[in-house]
Amino acid sequence: MSETPEIFMIWSSKYALTNGIMESRATLWTSYDGVEYYNPERDEPLDGLQSKSSTFRNRADAVTDAIKRRDKKIASLKKQVAVLEKLTFAPPPPNQFCRRPKC
Repeated sequence: MSETPEIFMIWSSKYALTNGIMESRATLWTSYDGVEYYNPERDEPLDGLQSKSSTFRNRADAVTDAIKRRDKKIASLKKQVAVLEKLTFAPPPPNQFCRRPKC
């Protein structure tokens, strides 16, 4: 007779920047190579196996991870804005291959 796996609450911060922190009931599942995943119950917002790198057993850890993700995204966007701000638009250079005096 097999044991019933423990069901507990998990919070995922993987999609925190788009859909917010998602909460689901799940069981712990171990793959053949020993890696542990969270397996959400049916009819829960999370679908499929969730890695332990972005899924947490308490909301506070999920919020901390979401803040880190937000800060990383803001830094990335600031770099993109800096590149755009450095762009300059100058008139095209004269045609160097034209032999006529007025090209």
